[in-house]
Amino acid sequence: MKQQPTLALAIIFTFAAAALFAGTVSRDMNAKLDRLERYVYGKVNPGEPLARLKSIEKLFFGRVMEQPAAEKADFLHDFVFEGSKHSTPMEMKLSYLEWSVFNASSSGSFQERLEKADRAITGSSGSDLLAFRLEQLVNMYIPDGNISRIRVVLPAGTSVLLESEEVISSVTAKKGDVIQMRVAEDLFLGGNLLVISNNSIVTPVVRSVRRGGRFGRTGYINLDLSKIETMDSTPVKVSIEDVGDKLNPKSVGMAAGASALGYLVLGPIGIGGGAFIKGGEIEVPSGTIFRVKTVEDTVVTGILVPRKQPKK
Repeated sequence: MKQQPTLALAIIFTFAAAALFAGTVSRDMNAKLDRLERYVYGKVNPGEPLARLKSIEKLFFGRVMEQPAAEKADFLHDFVFEGSKHSTPMEMKLSYLEWSVFNASSSGSFQERLEKADRAITGSSGSDLLAFRLEQLVNMYIPDGNISRIRVVLPAGTSVLLESEEVISSVTAKKGDVIQMRVAEDLFLGGNLLVISNNSIVTPVVRSVRRGGRFGRTGYINLDLSKIETMDSTPVKVSIEDVGDKLNPKSVGMAAGASALGYLVLGPIGIGGGAFIKGGEIEVPSGTIFRVKTVEDTVVTGILVPRKQPKK
């Protein structure tokens, strides 16, 4: 067991060197941190960003590296979601493992999904560092630990189902809020190439909001759902097709052309798709399904999983 920290540190430094070699570009730290916490814990935690990042780092590797919060967020985000030319990201490894063991993507946080896989493979749940546990299971269950990553074109016009994980309300929403959504269904190309995994995190942002008011003024929410991310974190531009039941632009008060840009104005004319006006306020229930469609061809990286097709 003394070799575990050594292996974990090797994982850290190998990936860090590859990331530096690749010249990774820093993105917004808070957005990365929120995505990491939702992935690892299933929720966003309060507190100072650097302390939160260190907690994730300790879970993965058992120690922390001394670096600024923005650099740490870049490193952890790339390690989990993007990988490098020489390193497969954790999310791809876990997704491949799930399809090898369960022939399905699992739901829940990273910790819950890893524990489920661990129990299925070993009969118990280990207490090792998360990065080390995942590496153990991959090498134990997958021949040669080999995961095929393939570059492919995700075609324009591809439909993706999303599901809201919280109530979207003009009473509580504030400009700049990130609305918690997830991918509601795996997206495969060519049968076995997984490019977007079920339960992947989606982060639409509230661009503007207005409370309902006197004299029958109805509130509204302007939601920016103009892009989603694939397994390798490639941003893909999307338009909004359906919300709940078939989308009626007149009933949801969408501005002309808004759907093509991925913006959805909920109100003030009315609301459809399971949402409703209550006391002049707009409210979209948790669990509402949004259907989006890719608007242009995009080159992405997927993983070739051992998906078993149902017998006819």
